[in-house]
Amino acid sequence: MKGDTTIETINTTEKSTLWNREFITVLIIGLFLNIGIFMMNTLVPKYLDFLGEPPAVIGFVTSVFFIAALGIKPIAGPAIDFFVKEKLLRWMLILLILTFVGYGFTTTVAAIVIVRIIHGAAAATAFPLSMAMVSAALPRDKMTFGIGIFTLTQTASMAIGPSVGLWMIDRIGYQYAFVAVAGTMLVSLILTLWVRSAPPENNARLPENKTRFKITLDSMFVVSLWVPVLMMMMNAFGAAGINNFLVLYGELRGVANISLYFTANAIAVVFARLLCGKLADKYGADKLMIPGLILFIFTFALIGASKTQLMFIIAGVVAAFGSGICSPLLMTMCMQLVPKSKFGAASNSNMLGADAGLLIGGSLAGLVITWFHRSSGSLVEGYSSMYYFMIIPSVASLIIFLICRKNLMKRLRSAPQD
Repeated sequence: MKGDTTIETINTTEKSTLWNREFITVLIIGLFLNIGIFMMNTLVPKYLDFLGEPPAVIGFVTSVFFIAALGIKPIAGPAIDFFVKEKLLRWMLILLILTFVGYGFTTTVAAIVIVRIIHGAAAATAFPLSMAMVSAALPRDKMTFGIGIFTLTQTASMAIGPSVGLWMIDRIGYQYAFVAVAGTMLVSLILTLWVRSAPPENNARLPENKTRFKITLDSMFVVSLWVPVLMMMMNAFGAAGINNFLVLYGELRGVANISLYFTANAIAVVFARLLCGKLADKYGADKLMIPGLILFIFTFALIGASKTQLMFIIAGVVAAFGSGICSPLLMTMCMQLVPKSKFGAASNSNMLGADAGLLIGGSLAGLVITWFHRSSGSLVEGYSSMYYFMIIPSVASLIIFLICRKNLMKRLRSAPQD
């Protein structure tokens, strides 16, 4: 009993501060995990093109990742809350290492699709798992700021991963590049050995009154989180239009270096998330959510009207403050509205909204571009109109929040504090 009391005292003391050992370790794990995933998301379409596959096939194989990510959700949520988190993360990282190396030994579409399915399922489990681990390591009064910092690893990965991946295939070829990317997963795997293994009752690794693994609707998703999850999905619709088509749109507009949009966006996101986290923890999430959503809406109006490099850069900065405010706030809401024993299901629910929005939004954006192209006869107008169209789901997200704001804030104030 005395030993258990000592462990609990140490955990409570350490986790009363933001920069505790477990948070820092999982933060670094998340950085290398995301770098590897963003590298592969860039390399796989290039590899298929290298193999001589047409755009339709490349698009299909790319979308398989998101289909697998959605398909694993019913299993991932219960698994994250039932099994010891760092052990489950190790298995996911081992799967990612095998799939990354496996890409280098596949030369047929069928084989790549199989590897892609495993890749998507493992990645879609690893990210909400690491999110749940980070949330468990953070004190509740610093959760928004801590999750904002954690999501910066994704932003840094988006800036670093694709360019490093492309540099590697130019220098060492695809096969060796795939092996090198697997090395980032190996770094994360080794770092999981430093994640502290506290007793389950101290960090709520196992759900109460459950002695065996089973899948139920309640363990898969937290239905009561439908407001932040739906808002996340609506925001992801627009993000898909930016991720999938901005480079092509910039080239059609004659912008020489459209990549500066992403550079400006990445730099601005750092400031947005650091500022957002501190202000939200001090004044409340609702005080920042509304201006964040308005900025996100304004982003699509700016992109749709952009014709010069400067306009795209400004749009990138505005987008950074819009998404940089909204995304971590919605993630934090999902985690704060549940007890620690439901962190896995909450994180899984959050990612369900994001993945569904990216999958549906990317397809919807392509259809909208095609429709406006045929109507106007101008491909540029097709792209521009698509960005104006993406204002609609962002406005819907704002309306949902305004309607549900009072009840949502009341639930946050009375949320469990374990």
